Amino acid sequence: MKIDFAGEKISDADKAYIEKTIAKTHEAEQIKQIKIHIKEYEKSGLRGKYDIHVEVMTAIGIFHSEGVSWLFRLAVKQAIGRIASQLRKKIRKEDKISLLKRLAKIKDIMPRLK
Repeated sequence: MKIDFAGEKISDADKAYIEKTIAKTHEAEQIKQIKIHIKEYEKSGLRGKYDIHVEVMTAIGIFHSEGVSWLFRLAVKQAIGRIASQLRKKIRKEDKISLLKRLAKIKDIMPRLK
């Protein structure tokens, strides 16, 4: 799995946190490549607001997500959590379709066996 970072410079600890968060998701084995764009807004005060865009490429499609928060780690969790949710839904849908196709084939075979 390849991870590309763009936008704001982040520390090695933050990169390690992102990699750990991705590895924790059950759908991590489906992921081929990830692009993460990090942007920090409103830097006038003591803290900034983080906007994280994630694009994930898998065998079943390309997924996009966004996380926005005053806390960097929360924005990362939001974005990656939304990607994981999209992947789970797509996998369930693909499994359901393949099951229906198998059942249709079985129904086609059954009349011929009588």
